[in-house]
Amino acid sequence: MINFLPPDAKSEVQREYLVRTVGVWAVLVSAVAIVTTVLLVPTYVLLTHQLDALALEVATADDESHAEAYTTAQEALADTHTLALQLDMSRTGPTASEALHEVQRIQTDAIRVSGFSYAHTDDAEQTMEVRGIAATREALAGFAAALERNPLFARAEVPVSDLAADYDLPFTITITIADVH
Repeated sequence: MINFLPPDAKSEVQREYLVRTVGVWAVLVSAVAIVTTVLLVPTYVLLTHQLDALALEVATADDESHAEAYTTAQEALADTHTLALQLDMSRTGPTASEALHEVQRIQTDAIRVSGFSYAHTDDAEQTMEVRGIAATREALAGFAAALERNPLFARAEVPVSDLAADYDLPFTITITIADVH
């Protein structure tokens, strides 16, 4: 198709097309914005009234229940304090952290502790399992003997199977904690 328009007229037609296209899109976007705003006004009014009513309700409830909540919290704190004192008085031996601290104090460079578990029940004795890797068999035997000599522990048992290798021995020592009355 041959266009017989001169270049000036051709650019004028293109400019006119662009202005009309932008104008139509601007009118459409404005119409959508106006419709959306009109449709959201009832929602805004409803939410504003609900928030005001809720704020008023919370303010009145807060004044009434503030003193009651304070009294309840004070009673709960007193009960918790009493229970904590009873628990502290009923304890018969060292805590798990004291026992673990003592194991770490006895530990040498040839012993690397990688984990532990602690068991304490009312009827049974307290036990702790210590897991790790010993550099040599002698280091593991010395570590077990040092644990047995400690007055905090009653026994330290190393399974014979843990002494099978000469170097880099994975071990699990079962320690029975001494019962202190």
